[in-house]
Amino acid sequence: MGPDPLADQHLAGEIAWGVGEAPTLVLAVVVAVQWFRSETRETVRLDRQADRDGDAELTAYNARLAQLREEAERLG
Repeated sequence: MGPDPLADQHLAGEIAWGVGEAPTLVLAVVVAVQWFRSETRETVRLDRQADRDGDAELTAYNARLAQLREEAERLG
């Protein structure tokens, strides 16, 4: 007499689920590494641009925040 068919199917399902998770984990690690590298390259690019233009984007952002604060003070 062999193993209980229901228990055997349950065990097979667990094994299939576990084996299926390995490629998903590998894929998640690959995507995370590529994302990190992309973000690093983008950060370097933005730092170089900021060095070239005297951080114009940050200056414009701070000017916009100051303008919003002035408008809020006038209204409030």
